[in-house]
Amino acid sequence: MKMSIPQNAAPSDDLYYVDITPELAKKWGGNIFYNRNLRLPVVHEYARYMKLGLWGDSDSYIALSSNGSVLNGQHRLAAVVISGVTIRSLVRFNAKYSGSIYDHGYKRTLLDIFRLEFQDGTIRDKEIQVLKAVIAGHLCECQNNRCAAELLPYFRFYGSRIGELIDKVGENFDTTALAVLTKASFCLSQQKVDEFCDLIVQKNKKHPSSGIVREYFSWLHLQSNRRKATRREIYKWTQFVLNAVSQGLAKCQIPSVAIDLFPLCESHA
Repeated sequence: MKMSIPQNAAPSDDLYYVDITPELAKKWGGNIFYNRNLRLPVVHEYARYMKLGLWGDSDSYIALSSNGSVLNGQHRLAAVVISGVTIRSLVRFNAKYSGSIYDHGYKRTLLDIFRLEFQDGTIRDKEIQVLKAVIAGHLCECQNNRCAAELLPYFRFYGSRIGELIDKVGENFDTTALAVLTKASFCLSQQKVDEFCDLIVQKNKKHPSSGIVREYFSWLHLQSNRRKATRREIYKWTQFVLNAVSQGLAKCQIPSVAIDLFPLCESHA
């Protein structure tokens, strides 16, 4: 249903959509007074998104005072200059400075953005962390520099499966191990995945691989050091134990090589 505009709403003559070129951004950006120090990591982060084509039309306006001073949006303007990319944004001209507006805003978290995008307040932060581990793969490369626009296509593909698996093995189950289980669930049958989950929660002690899983689970429980190398070991152990369970083996060899038995499904992104 289309939202109706209230009768007391008044159009703003000073609000316009503007294609902000690097030249225009440089011109406006040279007129910044009494503003916060420029945070270069934020500028470079925005510039990266712009170069990737992930910066859409912004409804958060850039504000310019009557004398052309930038009151809000200096980081976006600097990012346009660095990236060399033209963006389209709302711009309010003749704006008046208001510290309550410009200096006390809070950035949305990834969880906030995901819940808003999917209109689903039940999405958990654990699901996003597992998603990052899924993308990181067996090398466990950090994914914290990815923006929401980069992660959302992966969540559309993997999100529901991640949620289902967390519900089966519990939120306390290791994030990296859950990532392996998520990827494996697209390669193995539902029965094999359920067998592994049942062994994790100790529902099937008569399974041929129950001894392997008990040993693995005890080892996993002791992994308190969350360094990158440790995550790689967890990834390796989990995929080979899971592979052994899928074959009903009573023994499992963990080779020293770093391979990915269950590769990332890239076709969706």
